[in-house]
Amino acid sequence: MILSPKILVVPFTLGALALGAAGAQAQIGNSTQSNTQSSATTQGISQSSGGGIVIGGGDQNAQNNSATTLNNAQSSGGLLVVGDTGQSNDQGATTGQAIDQNAGGGTLTVAGGDQNAKNNSSTELNNNQFAFGLLVLGDHDQSSSQDASTDQDIEQDADGGTLVLFGGTQNAANNQATTGSSCQEIGIGFFCI
Repeated sequence: MILSPKILVVPFTLGALALGAAGAQAQIGNSTQSNTQSSATTQGISQSSGGGIVIGGGDQNAQNNSATTLNNAQSSGGLLVVGDTGQSNDQGATTGQAIDQNAGGGTLTVAGGDQNAKNNSSTELNNNQFAFGLLVLGDHDQSSSQDASTDQDIEQDADGGTLVLFGGTQNAANNQATTGSSCQEIGIGFFCI
């Protein structure tokens, strides 16, 4: 017995709709999802005090703070997707912070004193990719690339030269916040061809 194409298509379609009503998913073909995340954070503090004659001397304070967040969420389709679904995301975050403080007396520093330095950096990269449909025939292709680079440098030198009586206060602050967000969506449609 040879079945006509109409007799084959109708049960297939009804079966697909039944799977969809039951909450099941069917995807025929390739689904490729790729995510590459890279984060490099380098922080350096170098403090030096002394030299010649320093009587008071004192405070050197340095602070490096860095917070990096990389998030990616990828979701492919269901409810009978025939074809390829490709989603790709590339995120890179590089943060370099350096503080160099030198309270050298030279020949004579009497009171000397405070050097304060602060580097704060926060980098957040987020990406959401979503491809979904009811009976999708064809290809989905989504790609996202995010790159954030932060370079902060503080250098303080209270060199006495020949004579410094009271010395003083040096304050420096670097603050940087980077937020990158990407949302790519191929919505829920009845037919995406």
